[in-house]
Amino acid sequence: MAIFGKLVLMAVFVLSASMKIYDFSSFRAQIRTTTPLPAGPAKALAVGIVSLEMGAFPLLLMGRPAWGGYALCMALLAGFTCYLVWLLVFHRGASCGCAGSSTSPTSGVHVIRNVLLLSLTGAAWWLEARSGTPTPLEYLVLAGPAAVAGAFLLYLDEVISLFRERT
Repeated sequence: MAIFGKLVLMAVFVLSASMKIYDFSSFRAQIRTTTPLPAGPAKALAVGIVSLEMGAFPLLLMGRPAWGGYALCMALLAGFTCYLVWLLVFHRGASCGCAGSSTSPTSGVHVIRNVLLLSLTGAAWWLEARSGTPTPLEYLVLAGPAAVAGAFLLYLDEVISLFRERT
């Protein structure tokens, strides 16, 4: 079970970072308009976020348990959750930029998603510390389903909006 959680986290962070890199200028502008930072520090923050998200992948593969990767995931998710709350309080209607450029506004679903991911991170970290070393075959078999689960969680607000009643 720990390996599945680890792979889901890898998928979430790599997909999130990839989408931000794809349209980096929009992500940087989103950071600039939703934080009190001037242009230079906002750009540095955007670069740092993408770098740390991409860095989660190799850190989760290193060591047993991959405490560095899990700690980075926890720190990123905690920071992102605080940012989401900031947006909900001070920038209602603004996109979070969670997965690159988006027109959908930040909502409580984003916060719930991050709380779920924080819980998954803690559970996977705890379980990995108590389980055996996963085999390469286990990684291979679970990579596809974990990638789907990661994409589902990353885009949870869009998935939920499919089931909302249109007015």
